[in-house]
Amino acid sequence: MYYDIIVNENKIGTFGHPHIENVSYAVSGGPDGMYVFASAVCKENNKNYHYFWLQKDILPTDSVLIRPSPSKESDLPIKKIEMGQNKKSSPEDAFCDFCKRKETEHNRIIAGGVDRPSICAECIELCETIIKDKSV
Repeated sequence: MYYDIIVNENKIGTFGHPHIENVSYAVSGGPDGMYVFASAVCKENNKNYHYFWLQKDILPTDSVLIRPSPSKESDLPIKKIEMGQNKKSSPEDAFCDFCKRKETEHNRIIAGGVDRPSICAECIELCETIIKDKSV
């Protein structure tokens, strides 16, 4: 199964897999911003993987449409995690591009994707502190 994500009548991506077990796509956010994202659980070689394809900022006035795609290929995922009981592994061995610590050393790393840096929650907090200090 493959799906297209369309924002304001512009296709922003295609996601899917030949062996999808469960698809998740949503519009989410809060007062500080909104985004649309897509992910799925897929089976490969008798193992389940959680794929993450897209997280794109949108405006509250944007129109978002998710529809079946005629394509039999998807965009490259930004992250792929092997699923298991209390086991989390990433073939890319994810790390924060700012502090260089591995994903296992953090509560959370936000994947930047291809040609975009990944960042951990601690570095985000540090950036927020720096921005607040400069604006005073």
